[in-house]
Amino acid sequence: FYAMEFVEGETLGARVLREGPLPPALAIEVGLQVAAALMAADEHGMVHRDLKPANLMLAAPVARVGTRALPPPTSRGTAATTALVRVKVIDFGLAKAVGAIPADQETEAPLTQAGDYLCTPAYASPEQAKGEPVDARSDIYSLGATLWFALTAQAPFGVRNPVEIYDRQMHRPLPVGPLASAGVPVPLLELLMSMLAPDPAQRPASPTALHEALEICRSSPSSSRRATAIPPTEPAASTLLAAPPRGRPGLKTLAAVLGVLLVAGLGALAFSRLGRPPAPPPPPAATPLPVNDRSIAVLPLENLSDDPANAFFADGIHDDLLSSLAKISDLRVISRSSVQGYRNVATRNLREISQSLGVANVLEGSVRRIRDRVLVSVALVDARTGQRLWSERYDRTLSDALTLQGELATEIAAALRATLSPEEKARVDVKPTDNAEAYVLYLRARDYQLRPNVLLQDYRAAERLYREAITLDPGFALARARLSAALAFVHENFEPSEELGARARAEAEESLRQRPDLGEGFLARALCLYWIEKKYDDALRELQVAARLLPNSAEIDRYTGAIRRRRGQWSGAVESQRRALAREPRSSQAARELTRTLCLLRDWPAAESAAKGAVAVAPDNLALLFDKCSIDFWSRGDLNPLHAILARVPAGVDPDGVVTLTRWEVGLVGRDWAAAEQAMKASPLESFLTQFGILMPKAYFLGCIALARGDAETARPLLEAACTAMEAQARKFPNDAFRQVRLGALHAYLGRKDEALAHGRRAVELLPETEDTYIGPAVAAQVALIHARVGEKDQAIALIERLLRTPGGLVPGAEANMTRSDLRTRWQWDPLRGDLRFEQLLTGPEPKIAY
Repeated sequence: FYAMEFVEGETLGARVLREGPLPPALAIEVGLQVAAALMAADEHGMVHRDLKPANLMLAAPVARVGTRALPPPTSRGTAATTALVRVKVIDFGLAKAVGAIPADQETEAPLTQAGDYLCTPAYASPEQAKGEPVDARSDIYSLGATLWFALTAQAPFGVRNPVEIYDRQMHRPLPVGPLASAGVPVPLLELLMSMLAPDPAQRPASPTALHEALEICRSSPSSSRRATAIPPTEPAASTLLAAPPRGRPGLKTLAAVLGVLLVAGLGALAFSRLGRPPAPPPPPAATPLPVNDRSIAVLPLENLSDDPANAFFADGIHDDLLSSLAKISDLRVISRSSVQGYRNVATRNLREISQSLGVANVLEGSVRRIRDRVLVSVALVDARTGQRLWSERYDRTLSDALTLQGELATEIAAALRATLSPEEKARVDVKPTDNAEAYVLYLRARDYQLRPNVLLQDYRAAERLYREAITLDPGFALARARLSAALAFVHENFEPSEELGARARAEAEESLRQRPDLGEGFLARALCLYWIEKKYDDALRELQVAARLLPNSAEIDRYTGAIRRRRGQWSGAVESQRRALAREPRSSQAARELTRTLCLLRDWPAAESAAKGAVAVAPDNLALLFDKCSIDFWSRGDLNPLHAILARVPAGVDPDGVVTLTRWEVGLVGRDWAAAEQAMKASPLESFLTQFGILMPKAYFLGCIALARGDAETARPLLEAACTAMEAQARKFPNDAFRQVRLGALHAYLGRKDEALAHGRRAVELLPETEDTYIGPAVAAQVALIHARVGEKDQAIALIERLLRTPGGLVPGAEANMTRSDLRTRWQWDPLRGDLRFEQLLTGPEPKIAY
């Protein structure tokens, strides 16, 4: 037998799986203490060789760790963090003495061979994988991977196969997107990248050097500066991604995101903001609703908990309070998305916030959670005069805090002299659950669901946490409604499977069975009808009920506009989306939806104005910048703004292949075949996510280049390989119209006329224009392309002539967008060139679409 010290606490791995990723400040503290342990080991010539989350114990706080004193807290507020956690490095069972065996005789069991291996592949250094001698820098690599897990809840390369891990370590860029999404400060992110360098010489030279670097991260004034995709235009401003460490070909994110490809326009991937404080925006794309004495913006509540990991709790209370206030029709409440930019208490200017959001009143406050107690302090201020109208402090147990958001909403309404009907009062006062643990899980799930980057991994985490909450309280109707909405979103954007749709519908129905007046339940049922069942009129009726129960919900306005767009109710769609933007004037999502609708109507001046409003709200959002450049191309055929944006993207930045796809697209549209090929071949990715979650292999994009330049011999095997992959997707999702029509176009490129036309007809059967006036015309545009490529010019030109006068027919990244600029320049339409009828469609005044 052998004896080990008993350490009371839990492993880092268990903590992250239970509570979610650590905040950066806490992760830095963990790193400092582990670095101190490695310094002690290094003094004795020892290498741990198996550092990982399961081998770090988070124990009760003491003054010292092992024989080494804890690093002293700095003046930047880390004393509480240091006192909160004590890290013990355990399981030195694989440790060995450096130099005990001559270097020329030392060997390890390489992880790249079949059979057993000694350490954990996801956290092992490349030299361990190759069976080469190791030193302290190998432990530094493992610590870097462990801190990565602590910050994102996933290992850096996200796979378990040792061979694949080694391949990604040596040949793939680090997927830093999740770190940027989590708000990891720039100095820490740069340090992690150096710790995970494939070449040991590029890592910190020793544990002591690492400890010093972590101290710099903890105390640096720039530690609040966050990662971004595009550097600011000012030459002096620093940027994280301007100079990636040597040995790394670039950066990408692991999350699958809908619609990341644009012809000059990317889909819904959001990039984190530059680290400058938000400035008051210029006039948004819609005029804010008139200020009245009962208008209010609830600013994010400051987290004062000793444990920074409780930030989700403050955000959850904030979201619940907004949800409760949204039920009071006599108030005008600004949405959550429009107040998130005002998190920094030190830089808030209430008068500017009032003017920017068009509100009279602002609520500020803080939340402190201490184990099972919750302390909430709030103050309601007339932002025009600075007069405090009301304030209160609540000290509750966690169980008693379950009714807190209802009490707060009632007090705020009273302070603003708003009238609550008896029904509204009853809905506001409803306790969401009697189970405090389930409520905490629910708040954590909401944190994942509301994150701005729309990552699949976040929605998966939200789903898991909602299910855990429902397991603890099967009668938790609100959690069921939120779960239903999350599942419906994944069905629409990533995985249109029948099983997922059935689960979403079941949760929505059960939420309303438990609480028949639950506005969120009606919203969830509307989303199922909208996204899953495609019953748009029924969805609008459910949204009308939800709007009566949640009269301040901008979300309902946005979905109403989107569904009206599908029904061809274009003026109603624009009206709803403008109303949503008035309720959330600093929401880039609301501005983007309005922009998209105006583009579908070919109202280029209005669309450009809306796009400028979206960029003004989020000036560093790459997707919004590409949207704006799309309008320059669609309306005037001008690719120069897009080239300018691409020139600002630092070398190596390519989240999910987004930038590669855009460079490829611009190269083809501009008929610069060499540039398109260079962009595609430079990418290490073998497949790319395109519109509607369709995964396309690199062979497809290379095949298109060869076909465009007239090299059919080179194109054929590449396109045949892509066709095999697309057929598998079409079999998996047989009722997905866009997958069918994309496969039809691919067959057309290969000259398979019968197959191409058959898939085109199937797509139209699945999604006729009469059933969906948003996506239906885009399917029809693809069918026009199929006709053009298989030699049926009459059918192609007739369709094009009609579609140019029809709203819709624009899907970012589609080959067949119905604009004159696309028709003039895209190689796909070359078979029609020279036909007088086709050329006449491209001249004269552009058709006006009335709405």
